[in-house]
Amino acid sequence: MALLAAVRRLPRALRLLKPHHLRTTSSSAFFGDSEGSAPAWEPRSPVRSPPDDQFAAWVTRLRPGFTACDLADAINSEQDPDLALALFRWAGLRPGFRHAPASYIAALNAASSGKRPVAAENLIHDVLAGACPPDLQLFNACLRFCCDRRSLFPVAFDVFNKMRALPANAGCRPNVETFTLLLSTVVRRVRRPPASLVYLHAVRSLSRQMKATGVVPDTYLLNLIIKAYGRCLEVDDALKVFREMP
Repeated sequence: MALLAAVRRLPRALRLLKPHHLRTTSSSAFFGDSEGSAPAWEPRSPVRSPPDDQFAAWVTRLRPGFTACDLADAINSEQDPDLALALFRWAGLRPGFRHAPASYIAALNAASSGKRPVAAENLIHDVLAGACPPDLQLFNACLRFCCDRRSLFPVAFDVFNKMRALPANAGCRPNVETFTLLLSTVVRRVRRPPASLVYLHAVRSLSRQMKATGVVPDTYLLNLIIKAYGRCLEVDDALKVFREMP
């Protein structure tokens, strides 16, 4: 009965491992575990409007015809997250300007380090909607932010499925960093049976997809898989992975 109850509480994120389940606007479903791994974000931390003189000073420093890389450098050098995000939004309204992965990564880093989770989540949904060209580093940056917050774990699998759905020539297929981020998050949620068994499907599915995509795991990633199987009491699977280690 305990196992049945645990299965009924299976998080939706663990059922989003198939491409046809891809969604670009996930609801923020909270997980029921008491894991305290997420950073202490401010509840809403609204983005405030920077002073006009500071904003105008930055605008004048950006040379006419600035590129997305120029904008990314400006955002990265600005310590005020609100001013950095204001520059990002302002540039997006400029005629003929289109954001590139570099500017999105810079804005996401500014929102994340500046404790602006709502702004960061909006940026991630923009990326999922195709607001800029696909980029492996950008997708992994989005994954890293989502995996650090329990409420965005379903969005992490949206990003993962988006990466899998892209053609191979896009160069955005999941890599070692992608699987490490996801498996690290799953392992943090695996506790004692029978509740841990609901995560076993995610561990096995990620392991299969890693092999199917030709990703060669490093020692750290293999140890994560062994640890996940061990916590789920799947000793045979853990030993099998151990024997495959170089």
